[in-house]
Amino acid sequence: MGRASLLTAVTLALALAAPAISHAQGKSEAKQRFQKGVKLFKKGNHEGALVEFRAAYDAKPNWRVRYNIGMTLYKLDRYVEADVELRAYILEGGDSVPEKTLTEVQSILFEIQAYIGTVDVSCDVVGAKIYVDGVFVSTYPLDEPLPLDVGEYVFEVRAAGQDPMSKKLSVPGGKEISANFTFIEPEEPLDEPVDEPVDEPDDQETTTPEKSSRVKKPIGKPLLISGAVIGGAGLVAGVLGIALYAYDSDWLWSQSVGLMAAGFSTLGVGLTLTIVGVLRLKKEKKAGLALTPYFSPIRGGGMLGLAASF
Repeated sequence: MGRASLLTAVTLALALAAPAISHAQGKSEAKQRFQKGVKLFKKGNHEGALVEFRAAYDAKPNWRVRYNIGMTLYKLDRYVEADVELRAYILEGGDSVPEKTLTEVQSILFEIQAYIGTVDVSCDVVGAKIYVDGVFVSTYPLDEPLPLDVGEYVFEVRAAGQDPMSKKLSVPGGKEISANFTFIEPEEPLDEPVDEPVDEPDDQETTTPEKSSRVKKPIGKPLLISGAVIGGAGLVAGVLGIALYAYDSDWLWSQSVGLMAAGFSTLGVGLTLTIVGVLRLKKEKKAGLALTPYFSPIRGGGMLGLAASF
């Protein structure tokens, strides 16, 4: 056999042996990683055990290793990931899963459902990116509500041309909650046009809406009228008392004095109301007022009243 033929034969043999060598190396590494993972798990180093179990599965995928990965995640309280791995273990193992182990895994799967909540994310922008605690999880819309371990999370949604929106959510176990993100605000309806503008008279004071309901009604004129009526009655009574007194009768003396006192007292009340009414009218800018004194034509009567014009 020539040298060229020998080299060709050796090259072919190495090429055929390469997959077997790679398989053997992968199997050997997977075994070593798995054994290290078991030792770390027994020592309570679950984080380290998880790294080694996953490295063993990557070196040579085997459905049995998924049981170890799932149980380690369960010990780390990472229930959503544990649920995925343990279900994959049952599904891939099928009838090869030992009955005792199957019962154990099913019991754990039932238990951890109480520690898994779901979040139904809604958004008004299709294609928006959804992040949980800074980690990208999916784009909107989601195929189904997002499962999460019980706890608090920061949800962030990012859409092109929009400022990111974030919310802090508390996810309870065994319950579904909703998270709504709205980027586009609805347009506010336009105010209906006013047909005729209302102009306020120049001689009226404007009031704020809060004070308009407490504006006092004009009371100057009612006071003035009341004062005139009461004062007029008092004047009549006083004049009648003077007339009785003029008879100089003993029998009518006490009655005339009492009538004069009551009449002029009433007249004083009337005048007081009249003056208050006048001042109020001036303040309300309703009218000007002039007071004109008048005297009784009766002898000795003196000034009996005031005449008001407005």
